[in-house]
Amino acid sequence: MCFINARHVYVEISGGTIVDFKFLALTSAILPVVFVSSFSFMPETPVYLYTKGRVQEARNSLAYFRGRTYSLDDELAKIAEDIGEAASNKAKLSDLISCKATMNGLIISLGLMAFQQLSGINSVLFYAGNIFAETGSSMSPEASAVLVGTVLVIATLLSTVLIDRTGRKILLFVSALVMCVCLVTLGVYFHLEQTRDLAYLSILPLVCLAVFIVAFSIGLGPIPWIMLGEIFTPKSKGIASSISAASNWILAFTVTNQFQNMKDHFGIGVTFLIFGCISGIGTIFVGLLVPETRGKDIDQVQNLLLSNTPLNCKPCRRNGHEEINC
Repeated sequence: MCFINARHVYVEISGGTIVDFKFLALTSAILPVVFVSSFSFMPETPVYLYTKGRVQEARNSLAYFRGRTYSLDDELAKIAEDIGEAASNKAKLSDLISCKATMNGLIISLGLMAFQQLSGINSVLFYAGNIFAETGSSMSPEASAVLVGTVLVIATLLSTVLIDRTGRKILLFVSALVMCVCLVTLGVYFHLEQTRDLAYLSILPLVCLAVFIVAFSIGLGPIPWIMLGEIFTPKSKGIASSISAASNWILAFTVTNQFQNMKDHFGIGVTFLIFGCISGIGTIFVGLLVPETRGKDIDQVQNLLLSNTPLNCKPCRRNGHEEINC
């Protein structure tokens, strides 16, 4: 994670400003090489080795991560129990729609991923220099892009504090709402700029984009990924998370790829208004459908997912306890 963050910070601040893009691409390749070189010495995970029946290698791997003086037997027994339980309760794609709680969780997850990417965040970051070039601001596009990158880094650090101290839902709601306001303001600005002299408001796009990035970084940026681990049961988490992550990256590619076409066809003002309207719909989505998961265990979250729908999932009994069969 440190390698990824370091590379991201470097690209945001240096891209197209301090260095040209050819040199940027070459220097950005250094960190992945360092990562691969250092990670090649890491042993395989104990869970994977145990799954393959390589018990002694799993013990050695666990000792590497925990230390030679650590008592391994209890954790190895827990790993074996979890593997056996996962094998006997392996989820299928049909399981996602056979249970209301899991289906509602998937709808929430896919919705959050969609609103995250359809807010246009990647387009804003990738085309920040071009966007600022159209504002006529006294600050150069390169300096503005560096400032936006710096704001992104600071906001990301801020989010690590807020997410643990504030509810997921309230952060998502505020994030989507503020992003909506910023994008609509940008859309109106660029639309009016075509027919009016708005030089006296040239600082407005920079302020709006900076606030937009802060709002994204404390809500719609990290929280959809966090909630993947909080709204799905262990049985369905793997396949549901895969579907959600795949949808996220497909949408990220689509929006980034089509941003220039949208800008050419509709104009940059209308394009931002479209992103703003989508973020507005996302605000309503969060307010009506997304449950608060902070501080709740999986059973409580599953009950929240079922609270607005008929209880069609039949409880099952396992290990003497009644559980929702999802």
